[in-house]
Amino acid sequence: MLQFLAAALGALGKAWLGYIISFKHDDWERRKYYAAVIQKLEAEIGIKKYDFPEIRGIVADYLEEYQDDPDVQSMSLRRLKR
Repeated sequence: MLQFLAAALGALGKAWLGYIISFKHDDWERRKYYAAVIQKLEAEIGIKKYDFPEIRGIVADYLEEYQDDPDVQSMSLRRLKR
């Protein structure tokens, strides 16, 4: 369990870094991607999801838009637990 939590927190930190960089570069597509990753990881860890006010509702649209993309839909750290 500790390995899973450490991996999840590490991935969450990297996702936040990607979000901040994409925000500074005004890269809207990357911001949506990283916001979706952040919220998905937060849900898996069991912590409160960060509210992205500037993209409210878009994260759900993004996940729906890429529902057939295995990279987006398989963003699960549960397999690292094994």
